[in-house]
Amino acid sequence: LWINLRDKPPSLLAEFCNIYEEIHALAFGLIHSVTRLKPLKYSEIETADLSPELQEDLRAEFHYYVGAFWALRIAIVLLILLFSGSLELAAHLMGWC
Repeated sequence: LWINLRDKPPSLLAEFCNIYEEIHALAFGLIHSVTRLKPLKYSEIETADLSPELQEDLRAEFHYYVGAFWALRIAIVLLILLFSGSLELAAHLMGWC
């Protein structure tokens, strides 16, 4: 435990994903967003085909995993809507209907 005294507060970028557990969870959220239809549930982490270290990282920073998964999905849907104008096409391509 330590105290880090600074003359000005850290930037948002410096505070976001500044430890490897957060980076692993964010990266797997992005990867699973394009390779899986739905994100892993918290209870499915144990049975997922992942290393024990990665399973621990996902359990510790599960909110980064879910946030990255849905943020990329929403961005993709918005791009599809922007270029095609069809909500039905966006839902079909994302596997939602």
